[in-house]
Amino acid sequence: MFSVTGLISGIQYTLNYEDGVLSGDLVAIQKAREENKKKHGPLGMPPCTTENYLDLEVPAQMLISGYVFEKIISHYNDHQSIPEDCDI
Repeated sequence: MFSVTGLISGIQYTLNYEDGVLSGDLVAIQKAREENKKKHGPLGMPPCTTENYLDLEVPAQMLISGYVFEKIISHYNDHQSIPEDCDI
């Protein structure tokens, strides 16, 4: 689950994503759906997806954060952080 608040044409909107479903402001939802139709290359963590980014949470989050909003105001997700003692 994640939520992003940002600016589109200078106006603040919020998008939420949970279990594959977008909710929030209609303008932002429509822009996300438009951007989802475009080819943005691989998004997400390997294996990455190159189409229908909104099907999976990580590619959806990258699409929304990178292509829907002109400026991010706030961002929240419920992903667990990587433990400090973990070798990556």
